[in-house]
Amino acid sequence: MNSVQVNRSKKQEVSPYILEIREKIHDATYLDGAIHRIAMILSRKLIEDNDFERK
Repeated sequence: MNSVQVNRSKKQEVSPYILEIREKIHDATYLDGAIHRIAMILSRKLIEDNDFERK
């Protein structure tokens, strides 16, 4: 696993959503899309903030 492991009791189950995300982070296409979406959101926010400061 990772260099940092979380101690979990045997009774504690991981939600299906977490299992789905764990699979997706190993998919290069998913990661590329996610990074692209984050970059677009940040770029749009920077442009909006810059436009607001100019007015």
